[in-house]
Amino acid sequence: MSSAGNTNGGGLPQIQQQGDVSWTSGGVGLDESHALLREQAHWPLSLRFTGPTADYLAGVRVRIVGGNGGEVLNAESMGPYMLVKLPPGSYTVYAKYKDQEKKQSVNVSGPGKAKAAGVSLEHSVSAGFRRGSAEAAKALTSASKIVS
Repeated sequence: MSSAGNTNGGGLPQIQQQGDVSWTSGGVGLDESHALLREQAHWPLSLRFTGPTADYLAGVRVRIVGGNGGEVLNAESMGPYMLVKLPPGSYTVYAKYKDQEKKQSVNVSGPGKAKAAGVSLEHSVSAGFRRGSAEAAKALTSASKIVS
């Protein structure tokens, strides 16, 4: 299955633009999930949202703030995966689900190379931040254990 309004082909959800930042989100259907997982190595930041029992979440409010304090992205996830194209630099990612919000610092150095372990929102939502293929699973597994 793929999402309605999918115009990028190959199951990838539509790419959105907010200022200088491009992003896409989804993963509800099987085609869309596979397309997002396949594409994540080409995007500087990849997020995955799961609940306390590893159930996938949509509707997570994501805000990304640059090192200068300016907001570069304010969007709602349309599924458990979100891919974001950001210029290299340091950012703070805020993930909010219902009334729980947590933040995580990330350093973006290029496609598929954001550096962060993850964040758990009071065991309501976990956001795994992609660091690279070998470390992604470890980061996502440890995300539910980190509470800051």
